[in-house]
Amino acid sequence: MRWLARLALPLGLAAMLIFPTAASAQLRSSGLTHLYNSDRGVTTQSDMAFWGNLAITGDYAGFRVFDITNPAAPVLRGTATCTASPPTVASPAGQGDISVWRNLVFRSVDTAQTSPACATRTAVTTGTGFEGIDIFDISNPAAPREVAHVATDCGSHTHTLVPDLANNRVLLYISSYPAAFLSATPTPWGNTCERITATGAEGHDKISIVEVPLSNPAAARVIAEPRMNLAGPGFQGIAGFKGCHDISVFLELGIAAGACLTEGVVIDISSPAAPTVSHRLVNPAIDFCARRTPDPAPPGAPSPNPLCLWHSATFTWDGKYMVFGDEAGGGVTPECSSEDPPNRGAFWLHRVSSPTFPIASFKIPRVQPFPTQTCTAHIMNFIPINDRYVLPSSWYYGGTSVINWTNLASPSEMAYFEIEPGTAGMTNTNTWTTYWYNDYVYANDIDRGFDVFTLDVPWRTNAWQLPRFNPQTQERVIRCGGPTRVTRLQAGRPAVLRDRLTVLGGQPVVGAVVRLRGAGVNLARRTNASGQTVFRFTPRRA
Repeated sequence: MRWLARLALPLGLAAMLIFPTAASAQLRSSGLTHLYNSDRGVTTQSDMAFWGNLAITGDYAGFRVFDITNPAAPVLRGTATCTASPPTVASPAGQGDISVWRNLVFRSVDTAQTSPACATRTAVTTGTGFEGIDIFDISNPAAPREVAHVATDCGSHTHTLVPDLANNRVLLYISSYPAAFLSATPTPWGNTCERITATGAEGHDKISIVEVPLSNPAAARVIAEPRMNLAGPGFQGIAGFKGCHDISVFLELGIAAGACLTEGVVIDISSPAAPTVSHRLVNPAIDFCARRTPDPAPPGAPSPNPLCLWHSATFTWDGKYMVFGDEAGGGVTPECSSEDPPNRGAFWLHRVSSPTFPIASFKIPRVQPFPTQTCTAHIMNFIPINDRYVLPSSWYYGGTSVINWTNLASPSEMAYFEIEPGTAGMTNTNTWTTYWYNDYVYANDIDRGFDVFTLDVPWRTNAWQLPRFNPQTQERVIRCGGPTRVTRLQAGRPAVLRDRLTVLGGQPVVGAVVRLRGAGVNLARRTNASGQTVFRFTPRRA
């Protein structure tokens, strides 16, 4: 998710874009089979979310709803357009971060608008305006219907969906920061946006929490604005720029990973409406831009840059590790040239049990040949499968990369898909989002639109199926069930024990080793296609 929409050039300098000829440009791909593309239309594409057989693809003007029952041939079911005039590449409401719950779609608005009403708004050119969250009903995907709009301070650059079904609601954690519209005076819709204006002032150092009652989504409202206490002593970033860029939650663990402008944090969400920071992370390769470091700089510290950015985060499905992405340069600078160090714009792996320092990192090995070509780690998720950690991810012009992180200390790129600018007859990759969902890799690309791939590995269909997937919301740890205990077996009498292992609502665990110990028995069996094991034995003791 890009942090800056534009770069200012010093007077007297002109921007020069250098592209190779069509003859020298190329498609670079390995390990991924491309199945489908729906071009972007006229506006920039952004994030995605999934519910059952629907994929909701966000863009700068609204969103599209695809039926992916057949992933090789998705069917466009409907479109929502949030602009009073025909959409353009840079349509008015910002990147339009997306999430979905049942028939409700939530969309971030991060540029001041003349009106909260989706279909009639235009961007404010002077003064203040509406920013926050749009809520749509897609019960009829062909005709998405506006349900509500909630204003939030400094808008919503991204948001994270937190289901709270015990209270018949979902919560939205709103990540925002003071980038454009600035005012300490509430707009007619109640939102403000303030940077630090004096020594000791807090500025916009918070997230907003929006409550959406599932029985009455039109009653959605801000219920809390917890402080994060970001950017402590030694901060030397852009004055007043506090706030989180992305927050990823793991509900069963009761924690969240906060990728913030100034630092990475781990957040306790055991009380979902009152999150608190529990750990602050340290990574000189990212923090160097925002914090003063000893003079001389520590070994391996990169040269100064206007912006290093804790950008995104996700967890392994067993809940043991989390990965943070660094969008060095804010998503508008190249970081994959031959001169760029491997620790700028990379992914970083942390242990959940002791998260403060990273234990490994990864950056794509494919050097980008264009000196102005944006390339950093962007958005990702782990494939939900036993015995391996595999991370599909997006890299802007670096396209889609699939990272094998099973060897924690030495991750490697196992597959990729990239089309260089100027390739004859093909639109280049400039990939915003890449996710794994139910046996396929889906990408939403700034320039290309919606892409679908298969990962060319024999275990592809062994991954667990998900009933839904929101980008920053992991609900349940994927693990095998506990051992079955059997009592009152009689010595010398034949016995039969049947056990079945399932995960995620009854999906069978195939090929797992189940061991039976006790009463003079020590046996092992693998689960069958139904996740079942059958032990036949005669115990020597009762």
